[in-house]
Amino acid sequence: MNALQLKKRPYHIMFMPCSNWIKYGQRFKRLDWYIGKHRQDLTSGLYDVDICDARESLHEAKGGEKRILERNYLITGKIKGKEIIIIDDVLTTGQSVVDYKEEIERCGGKVVAAIFYGKTLSMPSMLLVQIHVWGNHIAHIIERMTK
Repeated sequence: MNALQLKKRPYHIMFMPCSNWIKYGQRFKRLDWYIGKHRQDLTSGLYDVDICDARESLHEAKGGEKRILERNYLITGKIKGKEIIIIDDVLTTGQSVVDYKEEIERCGGKVVAAIFYGKTLSMPSMLLVQIHVWGNHIAHIIERMTK
């Protein structure tokens, strides 16, 4: 939070909806508790979102940016006029956070920042890894031979 360098205000924290309500609770319940117990300058929006249906986990789904977002949540809390910080565990393409931001703003909230725990990485194909490793190995051998 300090890295955001936001002014001390009563920011409202909203958590990125997950593939189902169980994962949503598991992922963000501890942060919800922490905010309530230790951050009087923040309010938690954990219960502002209802996860209606289960959907495929977006960061595990195949198809990358061609995938169509399934909105499986409703914003039911009163967020009109609140300055909101979105928290999510993983940033993959950013597509879902853009959609969530737009939905929050349709409901009257103002998104001022987003925080992610981590970023997913795409692994290169095994062939590219082998070419890189062997290329470096051969270059090292040639370098030693020319000295």
